[in-house]
Amino acid sequence: MKLMTIADILWFALLVYWIISASMVKQNIQHENLGRRIFHLSFITTAILLTFVNYISISWINYQILPQTPTFKLLGFCICVLGLFFAVWARTILGKNWSGRIAIKEGQELINYGPYAITRHPIYTGLITGFIGMALLRGDVRGYIAAVLVCIAFPIKIFREESTLKTAFGDRYLQYSKKVKRLIPFIY
Repeated sequence: MKLMTIADILWFALLVYWIISASMVKQNIQHENLGRRIFHLSFITTAILLTFVNYISISWINYQILPQTPTFKLLGFCICVLGLFFAVWARTILGKNWSGRIAIKEGQELINYGPYAITRHPIYTGLITGFIGMALLRGDVRGYIAAVLVCIAFPIKIFREESTLKTAFGDRYLQYSKKVKRLIPFIY
């Protein structure tokens, strides 16, 4: 089986896991408005379409930037798998506190262990890493555009989300944010 096919299957498995686990979360007390959510989702949806829909008929987005050597494909695949693993680990640890929307949950807990001791937003770290891996695996313009889009979308969402977390957890979140980097371990 090709590495691209295996990567596609892993992304699909992630989607199925996300949908199933989304039904087992705590109730929102308040959440972001629809306009802000649509803004963020438009970047992510475009990145998903570019990554997984192969019959987009704009010729230049299929231009190969990197040679499709077995080394680049394997490197991209490994980076993708590591990213997806990190995102699933984070989602599992977050459990019932997770929300697809920026929200304050009923009985919400501040999770600061597991992947949350490595970055404050490990789901986003994992997904960004997964898209970067897919860009390397694909090697074409569309893969890199998708990676750039998620690298723009998630930091925008993070700043909004952190404002909500500061409101929900106050000094506890501020202390946590001083100890753990936002998105890239030990760097940012």
